Amino acid sequence: CTASDKDTFDERVDWVWSNLDQFRQLLSDPIEHLHMWEDDARFKNTSFQRLSAAEDIIRAVDTGKSRVPVQFDGSCNGYQHWAAMTRDEVSGPEVNLVPRERPGDLYKLVARGMDTLLDSLPSDDPYISAFKDYYGPDGVPRKATKRVVMCDPYGLKDHSMKTYIIVEGHLAWCDTHDWRFAGPDFTYVETRAATKFAEVLKQGLHLVNQRSEQGKQYVMYLTDVCTQAGKPLSWTTPSGFEVVNSYHKQDKRDFEQRIFLSKGDQWDRIQRQFAVETQDLNGPKMKTTIPPNYVHSLDAAHLQLVVDRLAEAGCQDFSMIHDSFGCPAPYAAMMRNMIRTTFYEIHCESQLLNLKTQVEEQLGVSVRDPEPFG
Repeated sequence: CTASDKDTFDERVDWVWSNLDQFRQLLSDPIEHLHMWEDDARFKNTSFQRLSAAEDIIRAVDTGKSRVPVQFDGSCNGYQHWAAMTRDEVSGPEVNLVPRERPGDLYKLVARGMDTLLDSLPSDDPYISAFKDYYGPDGVPRKATKRVVMCDPYGLKDHSMKTYIIVEGHLAWCDTHDWRFAGPDFTYVETRAATKFAEVLKQGLHLVNQRSEQGKQYVMYLTDVCTQAGKPLSWTTPSGFEVVNSYHKQDKRDFEQRIFLSKGDQWDRIQRQFAVETQDLNGPKMKTTIPPNYVHSLDAAHLQLVVDRLAEAGCQDFSMIHDSFGCPAPYAAMMRNMIRTTFYEIHCESQLLNLKTQVEEQLGVSVRDPEPFG
């Protein structure tokens, strides 16, 4: 009893109208009709969202009133901003920056990039060989790439990438895979398999997001320029908020204290370490944190500007979580238009060139331009 978010909006509307009787049936006794709304997903289970949506659409049809906020989510929002900044013709359509009948799917595009890489890699590594054999002609599933691709623009570390792959069960099939082909000395280790899978996933991601990677490298270059001048990179976002990407080196100190434990009538020793922030800038950390921090600032500016405009139009209730914009149903069409219009207005100007100009004004020097845009 679900529709796909990859269907067109017209198809989704048609699906709702054609299933009103089913909604009424499941609401008559949700427990008896559990199979109609239960989601068996291990993560991000949407069972009660389905039930709530069914209840609300029937309420709206019968009374003209709605209580559930209508949410509009970004399409891999971090890469939406990077693709817009670099005018990326490859990933841009897949994060829905251009008109198309059906929604784009960056996760699927990255999965196909992984397939291409797996085909080109030699099979002498047991894990690569197993990946090729298991995924075969169907290819890597999009769900195996989603969390990593979604989090990558925000500074995802290799360790977290491997953790997501394991915890979400994307390599669970390896536990029952026939590894005899690898020889008697081979022992399957889950973390090693996750490391190898993460390597291919990261390469596949960068393969289809080359312009976005150039954008990340450019803001890191500007950070280096500022660090060499003894200053952190700072900028003003489209909403007027000033950001300072300042991190300082830590002076770590060891602490040791002897305490008397009266209960055991004995002495014990406590050892701890604490850090004191120094005045010295931490150049390497400022460099690695600037891509996620910069795109976060654009996320926040976009959200703030949309809320301000919608508030001016009379809306007083909002449901906002990062790149998920929500409001009561009567304002939904207006909000959707404001989300798109505001994003367009932000990126009509080159944000990377704006950042370059701000750095030049702060330092009084000239810096190189970003790579040519698509």
